[in-house]
This record gives sequence, C-alpha cells and structure tokens, in this order.
Amino acid sequence: MHNLRYKQFIADGDSCVYAKIQQIVPYGAHVTKMECTNHAIKNYGKRLHTLLKTDTKNVSAAARKQLSPKVIVGLQRIAQKAVYSNAHGDIDTLIQDLNNGPNHVFNQHTVCKDYYCDSVGDISNSQIKDVQFSGILRLIQGK
Repeated sequence: MHNLRYKQFIADGDSCVYAKIQQIVPYGAHVTKMECTNHAIKNYGKRLHTLLKTDTKNVSAAARKQLSPKVIVGLQRIAQKAVYSNAHGDIDTLIQDLNNGPNHVFNQHTVCKDYYCDSVGDISNSQIKDVQFSGILRLIQGK
C-alpha cells in the first residue's frame, strides 16, 4: 500500500508472529527479529518456574528448595543488569555476565564485575557447590 519495507521488528517472545512474517511478506527472510529485553527476562523467569513445576524427574526436592521464587527473581534481576550494562558494549562481555548470573545469585562472586555486584571477589557465603551437587545449576544454565 505504501511500499514500506520492514527491516526489523520487536518481538515479545512469540515465535509464531515471526514465522507468519516470513511466510506472508515476500522479503520476510530479510526481516530481523529483535527480542524485547523485558519480555526475554520475563520469559526466563517463567521457564525457571515451569522447570520446577513440570520436570519432576530431573529436579530433585533439594534442587527445588534452592531454586525458590526469590532466587528466580534474583536471576532475572542480574540478567536485566547484565543486559542494561552491556546494551551498547561488547557481546562477549554480555555473554560472560549472563553466564555468571547464577554464580552471583548463589554468592560466588569470584568473576563478578563492580557495575552489578557490591561483593566482587567474596566467596565467604558461597552456595555454589551445593547448587552444583543438586544439579539445579546445570538446569538453570540450560545444559
């Protein structure tokens, strides 16, 4: 109608919209999907809650206790801080910060950075070995 071509669109985590764009628009393969940060972080929390509720074979009772709603909120907050701090920076640093999120939340601050952590280097209250032993760390990291 107006001969406009869309180059990018901001998604809310719903992949069916992008699939429809690729089908309907003749140049759909060239439209870039950009994930809204807030939706991505919200979906991260939803997936962790779902993991606890539905994956009873792979998630022990001890692991469920370690991944409380409070911890999930902490994981979402640290992910948000990492994204906002690296919004215009190095992608590799963003990936490192996101991967370090669970370590930070479980008080293992050996590789934390001062722009999101007040306890850089502190391991005095680290729970990371318990979290690794229970297997929940592997599931949080999607492995």
